[in-house]
Amino acid sequence: MRSAALEDGSGVFRWPQVALDGYAAVPIVASDAGIRRYIARILQRVRYKAAPFEEPRPALGALARHQYDVAVLSGSEAELTWCASLRRVRSELPVLFVLQNGDQNAVAHAVNSGIDCLEAPFLESDLVARTGLLFRSVWRQHGLAIPDGESAVRLDLHHPRAHVEGRTIALTDVEYRTLWILAQGHGGVLLFRDIERSVWGESTGARRMALRRVIHNLRVKMSGRSADQHLLKTERCVGYRLINK
Repeated sequence: MRSAALEDGSGVFRWPQVALDGYAAVPIVASDAGIRRYIARILQRVRYKAAPFEEPRPALGALARHQYDVAVLSGSEAELTWCASLRRVRSELPVLFVLQNGDQNAVAHAVNSGIDCLEAPFLESDLVARTGLLFRSVWRQHGLAIPDGESAVRLDLHHPRAHVEGRTIALTDVEYRTLWILAQGHGGVLLFRDIERSVWGESTGARRMALRRVIHNLRVKMSGRSADQHLLKTERCVGYRLINK
């Protein structure tokens, strides 16, 4: 996964892979093939891109290139040393360790080492929630806004949809990306050209028209009626801003 950064120096906003393609990429390291497949199936059902590995070494190059922001490992207490090998490449890497046949001492050792630990057997919802929490945490550390909590507009981390003032609305991938980018303004105005470059990779007259259609559709969906502007404001001849309080 690419390193999360608010801007790349050109004024173009960047964001995690989940906003680009609808998924977040995560390596799954487990010596047991059945466990690897089981964890991968769970995460793939909520649109993560799972990359399975039998042991850590093949994942190190991808980690060094910042292709992943979070890792999921599974094994016994002996495999806790794998976390250290990954962190030698990425010292800040958040890790969720799914502990098989462990005891409280192993859990305490993991927690004291700064590793989030989930004991088997576990609920699928717990695995998804704990992994999502780690992604949100690392993205926030990189300055990215993840609209949730008390925000008027909250983006679903795993599906192209948003929760707006108590309602859930389905979004297209382009609508999802556009809302994510607007959230990076923290209530400030984002220039038309920067939004277009971030969403489509270019700013042209055709993209300007496409952006207007996307904003119109978002306003209709978010208000439940006409193209209401109380959440998505137009700054004439400048750009758009998301009012998300």
